[in-house]
Amino acid sequence: MFVALAKRLRGEFEARLAPLGIHAGQDRLLQELWREDGITQRELIDRLSVEPPTVTGTVQRLEREGFLTRRPDESNRRIQRVYLTDAGRKLEGPVRKVWREVEADLVTGLSKADRKRLQVLLAQLFDS
Repeated sequence: MFVALAKRLRGEFEARLAPLGIHAGQDRLLQELWREDGITQRELIDRLSVEPPTVTGTVQRLEREGFLTRRPDESNRRIQRVYLTDAGRKLEGPVRKVWREVEADLVTGLSKADRKRLQVLLAQLFDS
């Protein structure tokens, strides 16, 4: 059921993020930059727990779309830092709205008590 639910949620995210010009997964990378702009690609790899080519490809696509830019580190020119553009910063509100809407739609049929219980159970699974 987890796999089926994950596929369903990914489809929902894809459909709702597409009008914003991004794909599911790219929002996670953007989220890290909303938390801390100007981090290195290595830091993105570590924070997202993905392979280097995944981050490189995602950064390149988001850069082509004008949502971020890469610049060499001032003290070590071999290190690339990733920065949001104005367009990338403006995505934060709409993307967070998509996250809230998908989550709300997912639990629509649950009572308030069931929603709370689900939060507790998911937190336990996440922390284990």
